[in-house]
Formats: sequence, C-alpha cells, structure tokens
Amino acid sequence: MSDMAAESFEVETNHEDSVAWRGLKRRAAFYFVVLASFAPLLVLHFKQLWAFEHYQFFPLLLIAIPVLISHLWVSAPIPRKIRPIWQKSLLLAGLLLLAIAYVAWSPNLAALALAVTAGAILLELYQQGWLARFLPLWCLFFLLIKLPLNLDIDLIFWLQGLTSTLASRLLDFTGVNHVLAGHIIQTANDKFLVEEACSGIQSLFTLVAAAAIFLTVYRRPWYHCVALVGCAAFWACTINIGRVAGVVIAMQHFGIDISTGTAHQVFGLVLFALAFALLFSSDRLLLFFLESDEVVDIDFEDYPTTDLSVTATEEESTEDRSLRLHVQNGSTWIYVIGGGFVLLLVLQLATLALQAESVTVIDPDHPQMITALNENALPETIGDWERVEFDAESRALTNFMGRNTASWVYRSPRGTATVAIDFPFLGWHELTGCYAALGYDVSAREVLAMEDNDKIQSVQAIVAAPDGEVGHLWFSEFLQSGQPLVPAGNSSGTLQYWLSRFQSAFLKQTASLRRDPSSYQVQLLYQSKDPLDEQQATAMRDFHHQTAITLVELIREVTQ
Repeated sequence: MSDMAAESFEVETNHEDSVAWRGLKRRAAFYFVVLASFAPLLVLHFKQLWAFEHYQFFPLLLIAIPVLISHLWVSAPIPRKIRPIWQKSLLLAGLLLLAIAYVAWSPNLAALALAVTAGAILLELYQQGWLARFLPLWCLFFLLIKLPLNLDIDLIFWLQGLTSTLASRLLDFTGVNHVLAGHIIQTANDKFLVEEACSGIQSLFTLVAAAAIFLTVYRRPWYHCVALVGCAAFWACTINIGRVAGVVIAMQHFGIDISTGTAHQVFGLVLFALAFALLFSSDRLLLFFLESDEVVDIDFEDYPTTDLSVTATEEESTEDRSLRLHVQNGSTWIYVIGGGFVLLLVLQLATLALQAESVTVIDPDHPQMITALNENALPETIGDWERVEFDAESRALTNFMGRNTASWVYRSPRGTATVAIDFPFLGWHELTGCYAALGYDVSAREVLAMEDNDKIQSVQAIVAAPDGEVGHLWFSEFLQSGQPLVPAGNSSGTLQYWLSRFQSAFLKQTASLRRDPSSYQVQLLYQSKDPLDEQQATAMRDFHHQTAITLVELIREVTQ
C-alpha cells in the first residue's frame, strides 16, 4: 500500500513539475514582450551612454547578465515562499516608469524602468526556484543607468581634485619639487594637468562593475559584498594616484615622457591589471577576516536533487502548494500589464517613425552650430571695445569646461575682456568650479537680480590667477530656445542649489522632441588689477548682457 501511495505521489509531483515547466514557457513569451517594449528608448540610451568613456564598460554587463542567468539556472526547481505582490508591484512600477520615460522622452529613465521590471522577472524566476540567486543579479541592471543631475560629471571633477592633491603629497614624499595649483602640477620645466581622463572615473566604474559580477558568481555575506565594493573604489583611486605621480616622476627623474601616446596607454593598462589583482586579493583577505558559513561558491550540487524535491513537496502545506501553483499558472492580470507594455512600444515606434529626424539625441559636434560660432558671430566693435582675436576649441565630452568653446578677445583703453561660449551642458554648469580647478582663487560670487529689461540672469565673481592677476567674471546659461536657466545659489550646500539642479534637470527632460536639451554658457572675463567702481561694474555687466543676447539669438536662429 505504501508503494502505491509513493507512486501516486510521484505522479502528482511530476505533474506539478510539468505544470511548472509549461508555465515557464508561457511566461517566457510574456517576458519577451515586456523586455522588447524598452528597445526604442534603450537604443537611444546606450548610444548616449557610449559617448561617455566612463560608461563604456556597459557592453560587458550586457554580455555578463545572460551568462550569469545561465550559470545560476537550476534544473530541478524548488519554489520559495515569496508573495506574488512583490513581483506585481515591481512590474507595475516598471510600467509606470516607462510611461513617464516616454512622456519626458528620457532614455535614462527608461533604463531605470528596465532595471525595476527586470527585478520583477528575476524575482518571479527566483520564487519559482529556477534561479539560485536574485539580489546580486538584479543589482547589475542598475549599473546600466547614468547618474542623474550630472552627478557623474561632478564626481569626475571631485576625483580630479582628490587625485591632484594626493599625487602631490606622494611627489613630496619622493622628493620631486613641484607646485600644485588647482588640478595642475607644475615642476621647474613642465606642467601636468590632471584632466578628466586622469580622474580615475573609468577605472572606478569598471572595477565596481567587475566586483558586482564577481559577487554574483560567488556567494558572499552582505557585509563582505559592501567591503569588496569599497575595496574596488579604493584600488581604483589608488592606482590612478600612482599613475599621475608616476608620469611626473618618470619625466623628472628619468627624462621619460609617458604622459601621452602609446606609452601612457600601456602604463595605464599595467596599473589597471594590477588593480584587478589587488581586488581579487582583497576578496581572499576578507574571507580570512570575515569567515562565515554563508561563504560558499556557487555549485549546482549544493541544491536539492529531484529526489529531495519530492521530499520537500511532500512536506508542503496545502496553502504553500496552492500559492506555488497559482504563481506558476499565472492569472489574467498579466494580459493587462502586457497590453500596457505593448502600447508603450507602439507609441515609441510611432514617435521614432514620425519624427525620425528630430528626436532628441545629444550631438556635441553639431556642425551647423560650430560653423555659425565663427569670428563674425559677434560684432567687430562694441562701444569702445575692439575685437582683436578669435579662437575655437574642442575637448572631451566629459570635460567639466564643456565639449566646445568659441572665444572672442576685445581690447579697449580700459583693458582686455574675453567673451566665450561653452557647450553643451545638461542643466546648470557652475563655471567658478572650472576656474578653481585651474588654480584660480574664486571669491565674491553673487547671483545678480534680473532687472525689468533683462532677458538673462547673470552670476558675477572675482577670480585671482596664481600669478596675482585679477579677473572680474560674469556668466549666464540658457537653453536652445533662449529660456534662461536659474543660477545655483551662492552655496552648494543650500536647498536653493539643489532645487536649481532639479529644475535644470526638469527643463532638460521636458524639452520638446524638436529641441536638443543642451544648455549653453556665455561668460565675460575682464582682467584688471584694480577693483571696479559701481559705474564700471554696470558697464561690464551691460557688455556681458549684450554679447550674451547676441549669441542667444544666433543659436535660436541656427537650431530652428
């Protein structure tokens, strides 16, 4: 009798396994439709992401994620007790975020929506027992999102300052005579500028991504994971400080120039390989100090076999089994959710088809814009000011001073003034930080109140160069439409500052599809050793206002 009961139970279990497999195949079609609905905005997102060198590790993640899913797949699943409300909540949140991303036409927000939706799918697979792990795998999706509010550019700028300062101290320790001015290390015969590529941001992001992949493959306690990610950041910064100091030491002590070219690339690759080795060494060190029974390498033999699956199922309560079969078989609500994702996919494709030539994609090398900003973009004379020089420059996209700059130098009996337009930025760009990075002492920053006839709002400051020369600075920023951006407050720690950051981000995201969301910055630098009286300050402010309005109108004309 007992043999017949066992046989009957085995048939029932096999039936449930068959139901689980058929349910998975049905859900696979649903998963495909949901993920496909992100494709149009994600293509734009990855195109924009590739323009930033510090995010160019993302193809590694796109390859690693499916490989890791395959590695963590369990052939004999045992369901876990996780209420379906969690999966449904994540799926609804993903649908809502994708809808907002479409309305705002924000590819980066679509990437966030993808991460949330992927969490719902992975959690369901984890609940059904098909996946061995959930949280580490889910975290990888968030590494595909660009930091909002230009925080990555702020991070680059901060890392430049940190690298410059600590590299200078290392040079002091090694006996290299030098002077540090902002982000510039100056020796007796050479100047070394710690540019954005030297900030270590690429090494930082890549090592953190590598640590995340490593922790997905190998099971570690949560505190071990946090410590290892911290180690990744530490080693990325350390090797970059060593690289900057090494470039200076090689030139000063050995006369070898490894600051540019192939030698610089090889030197960087060697140090990056060293950072990888140090990261894995840190993992072994953490295992030694944080040894735990939870620390187990992923091995499919650690998971129950089919026989154990029968035993576990036999011990299930009626409620647990009912819950598991309900999740496996699905319910009609997925058709409503799936329909919402399909609708958003159709809307995205329609938008791309109807406005293919005008959909927002940042083009930092807008040829018409660069051509229009030529020597004659500003008048040859403005009052008693006469134009004597013009220059144009292009830099890396992540440069804190902007990708492109056009500048006009004017002279008068009162001195020399330089007018410059820098672009593109996303939201408000704090120009005084650039001068501080170049070694200037910035003081008396003030947001000027707009008068009745003003079309732009300006910020003024005093900048003193390392050689003692004093400059008076005015700058304003605006969108292509001519709409001025609200300047950040007088302190980056105030609520007004962060409100302006969010306002700039909102203006960027809600720009028309026929408008590039980039912002433009116009500055006027007047060099004078003497302080300005009220009449002189008003005259220079009017000079800045006139040149800024001229450039605003030119940009609107070019982009219409």
